[in-house]
Amino acid sequence: MDLDPSLTPEHRARVLPLVLAEIPLLKRVASRICRDEPELANDLVQETLLRALKSLHQWQWGTNMRAWLLTILRTQAISHHRRARRAMLVPFDALEEQLGVRGTQAVRLEAMAVTQAWDRLPPDYRRALHLVAIEGLRYQDAAERLSLPLGTVRSRISRARAALNQALSEGA
Repeated sequence: MDLDPSLTPEHRARVLPLVLAEIPLLKRVASRICRDEPELANDLVQETLLRALKSLHQWQWGTNMRAWLLTILRTQAISHHRRARRAMLVPFDALEEQLGVRGTQAVRLEAMAVTQAWDRLPPDYRRALHLVAIEGLRYQDAAERLSLPLGTVRSRISRARAALNQALSEGA
């Protein structure tokens, strides 16, 4: 974890306990925001802490650390929600055009099967696979965007592909 390099050791020693003391609250708030997606809640808390620790120079002594961290968490949650909505909004007509076939019932059924299998994937698997398979990012770039270790991204993509293959082969 990269702390703000402009901080003196004394400043770090005084600020880090304030940040660490707010982690339980951040987890509770993130859990409420994410409802039934505990992995996403943990990811949001982690992203919030990373952003806060890199930006500690922006926090002013005497201001409310809790409010500052909750603002960062809220911003992270909104950004995630917007990215997820953009990823889900693929018009069916665009899918047909990419396939080069229009109007056949078989193509529509296959597309529905793929969509249903995709929707059944855990959200973390979907995000990782979307970045690599649809947006065309390299694994390393996807890991950086998700703020996850490379191995975690690789395993999520592998599990997502296996789950999609299994779901689509069962439907055949």
